[in-house]
Amino acid sequence: MSKPRHPKRPVSKATKRLLESLRRKSGIRDLAPRVLIVCEDEKSSPNYFHALKREFRLSATIVGSGHFSQPIQVVERARQRKQSAADEDAPFDSVWCVIDGDYGTRINNARACAQANGIELAISTQCFEYWIVLHFEESAAPTGVLREWLWTNGAIEASL
Repeated sequence: MSKPRHPKRPVSKATKRLLESLRRKSGIRDLAPRVLIVCEDEKSSPNYFHALKREFRLSATIVGSGHFSQPIQVVERARQRKQSAADEDAPFDSVWCVIDGDYGTRINNARACAQANGIELAISTQCFEYWIVLHFEESAAPTGVLREWLWTNGAIEASL
């Protein structure tokens, strides 16, 4: 083996810092937080949140409540999904339940259960469909008139 022609010169600390700053960064990045959203209904709320997810490139798992529409049932479904994810070593960073606010005192049980299990509640004071309509149509009409419009156009059932 031959000797190098020119012996290596010592590198200064400033040069070392410069070379270190120019070195390619390793391929590590933070993962997006895992969010679970359990919706009271099977169509309008999940569709809305899926559209938000696509539009803003969000990372979330969005599910309906499996035809269980009572607030406590929605929270229980969220609790079950949260627990099963934790059992599989893939826990959610936050869990939310989307519930219509027209259940009166029946929300109190759901609120207590959610708080005991680290679940957040998003309660709309009018039905969720009404809230969506306000994204597209400006209205100063009383809520009863808009509720009738929603029913007439098939957005909600007459029983609400």
